[in-house]
Amino acid sequence: MVDGSRVKHYSFDGSGFSYNAALSVTSGLTSPSCVALRPGTYDRLIVDGDQVKYYMWDGSQLVYNPQLSVTVAGLQNVGGYAPSAQAQSQGKDPGASVAWVRVRASLRSAAQNVHYLAVTADGSAWVTRWRVVGLDGGGTRLEVSPDDGRSWDPIGEASRAWPTADTLELWGGGAGGPGGGLARDPGHGGPGGDTQDQSTQSGRRRAVVWEAGNAPQKPVIPSRAPATRLPPDVHVGLH
Repeated sequence: MVDGSRVKHYSFDGSGFSYNAALSVTSGLTSPSCVALRPGTYDRLIVDGDQVKYYMWDGSQLVYNPQLSVTVAGLQNVGGYAPSAQAQSQGKDPGASVAWVRVRASLRSAAQNVHYLAVTADGSAWVTRWRVVGLDGGGTRLEVSPDDGRSWDPIGEASRAWPTADTLELWGGGAGGPGGGLARDPGHGGPGGDTQDQSTQSGRRRAVVWEAGNAPQKPVIPSRAPATRLPPDVHVGLH
């Protein structure tokens, strides 16, 4: 709960809520406006003005981690609700020129909410690949675009875009290249939606998976010498 320049935590003890000092942040904040909890941990993000501050649990209290905190210009002017937003990944260098890119992500979209996924090779020319549409009644629809978002083809539910699903329709060409590898959610509209972890590999949960590569080239078939004709009186058999 945001209380002035403090963020207080209240825990349920079985019969009611009581103040938890160890999970509260009572110093180091100027104008906090909202809090996001990290599932499965005591860690949390606190929006303080234009800063998104990350607080980690060290075993006894929450400690500010500047390495996991960021500054977003104009964030304090957004207000309590933003009708759309954009998230962009860090660049990823595939180490060679590539022709095909695929991004898979665990997205959860509320009704009338849309998430778009786009990729780029140079950081400026974005190509919209797919989107998840939240449907009334709690369902979702996954759609892919062959023409940078001008038209859409439905291919199933949002789970087909999760890192656990090997959906070939999510591969697309034209956004690769040396140093290519930025992915982003260009925006969404509607009352809610988020990214959730759905895959586990080597004990680490992943919400987004980025891949790049080239299609196999045509095989080279070596030329063969003309077949030797055997004389009529020579027979070949298998024993």
